[in-house]
Amino acid sequence: MPLSPSRKLLYVSSAQGVHDLRFIDLAKKAGWQVFFLRSDGRPNQKIKGACAVEWIGNKFGISENNQQIFSESFLEVERSINPDLIQIGPLVPTAGALSENIRTPVLAVSWSRDLLIDINGSRWLSEVARQAIAFSDHLLVDCQTVAQCAISLGAIRAQISVIPWGVELETFKFRPRKSMQTDLKIVSLRTLEPLYRVSDLIEAVQILKSRSSLNLKLAILGTGSDESNLRDQVKSCQLDENVEFVGHLPESELPSVLSKFDVYVSTSPVDGSSISMLQAMATGIPCIVPNIQSNREWIEDGLSGFLYEVGNSAELATILSKLSTKPLVVNSVIENAREVVEKRADWIKGGQNLLKVYERLASRL
Repeated sequence: MPLSPSRKLLYVSSAQGVHDLRFIDLAKKAGWQVFFLRSDGRPNQKIKGACAVEWIGNKFGISENNQQIFSESFLEVERSINPDLIQIGPLVPTAGALSENIRTPVLAVSWSRDLLIDINGSRWLSEVARQAIAFSDHLLVDCQTVAQCAISLGAIRAQISVIPWGVELETFKFRPRKSMQTDLKIVSLRTLEPLYRVSDLIEAVQILKSRSSLNLKLAILGTGSDESNLRDQVKSCQLDENVEFVGHLPESELPSVLSKFDVYVSTSPVDGSSISMLQAMATGIPCIVPNIQSNREWIEDGLSGFLYEVGNSAELATILSKLSTKPLVVNSVIENAREVVEKRADWIKGGQNLLKVYERLASRL
């Protein structure tokens, strides 16, 4: 839905990652003039067709000590650009730059972790989230779990859009799995931080190796502060021949890489709508994920994926073992999972729904 080139979007985020670029690209293609800021104290990237704005957020990350300065600086940016819409997220701490003096309609964006985890880190972060919701005209979340959390902080249901950030279905094509009777290739895409409990998966592989004659291969994609500990765990468990640390993988390579694996496993105890899980579901890889509320929005145990108790490596190992012996169940699960993603996580449809939100909010001026 192309709009007038005079429409201006002021896009504010804590970084400029894959999903930021996706939002910015969506707006550009719809005819918006995009100005972007970051709030983590780092230089702006060059984004073709969008305008980088230098401000205090390129020098410092927003904190309790400088929130007032950020708010004042953000007001100056708003006045100088005079946008039709502000999109800002995550709610903590980035949206702490908002204030009641903002004149432009604001679409605040929860990145799930901000409301599910980060606000528990301090009273200040919790207050920032409440203020961000109060100062915003609308809230974008990726799942009902996060929407419920936002409502508990003062958000109004009618002012929340639940739009999964979704999957490019033409990029992540469905490829039926081959038999897993002798080989089992597992992939983990979670960041290597203690929070995401990748160590649980390594433990499950160790258990499965002791029980099974399967040729087990686990590829751990990603980086993080826990990598050294995880490598030590692999060595102590004598899994060097079974586990490979792949490192960071560019998003453009993910579709072809995913197609090489037999099963996707997440060990994270907290999630919104996990994009990597949705991508695996779209590609035809059976997903084994923790039994938490947000995952249950997508996975019906035994029908569109498999659920296990958070931290229960033995149960995870049991499910992995059963996959190799039940090919008909696996085939049914991956077909159902693809159908779920097509119906509810198609980013083309989600992007169009988001553009409708943009237009509705901008038209209030």
